[in-house]
Amino acid sequence: VAQLVRRILKLAVYPGRHRRDCPVPAGWVPNVRALKAKECLYPDEDAALLGCRDVPLIHRVAYGVLAREGMRTTELGNLTWNDVDLDRGRLRLDDNKTDDPRSWALRPDVVRALVTWQEIVDPADSNARILSERGVALDVKYLARWLRRDLKRAGVTRPELFERSATRQPIRAHDLRATFITTNLAAGKSET
Repeated sequence: VAQLVRRILKLAVYPGRHRRDCPVPAGWVPNVRALKAKECLYPDEDAALLGCRDVPLIHRVAYGVLAREGMRTTELGNLTWNDVDLDRGRLRLDDNKTDDPRSWALRPDVVRALVTWQEIVDPADSNARILSERGVALDVKYLARWLRRDLKRAGVTRPELFERSATRQPIRAHDLRATFITTNLAAGKSET
């Protein structure tokens, strides 16, 4: 009951905008979901995945951007060429899950990959989604399934990436966000 009440009040905040904040404090409602162990890709696994010619190029672009920029899969799926300034190496993300518009400098390797991808797909419209080929946008809701299949194609077989049990879940495309965070923390960057 408490979870339902909290959920309704949160919906009144967003997207309803009937309240400014939720009166039920975070942590007050107990979490009934058992958390499962998640995985991230090791650098050698990432390199094998992105270097595998048997993996469709559009998938490799998606995996590479997700693991290097920390975006959510839906954010990348909705990203258009208007949202990136490849000359300056900047990305603008106005529409996102948290309703917090932000922009940042892209990694130079991501800029190079996107410049090459743009040359390959040659979008006629700057409003076209980045993850599109011949006018057909990649449906990111299947990206988790494709990621596991593509990892196997690339010869990545670490059991933790594919295991489904009471304590583990197989790797998801969203876990590439965890790869981004883990890699950056290991490189000495702060959580912010």
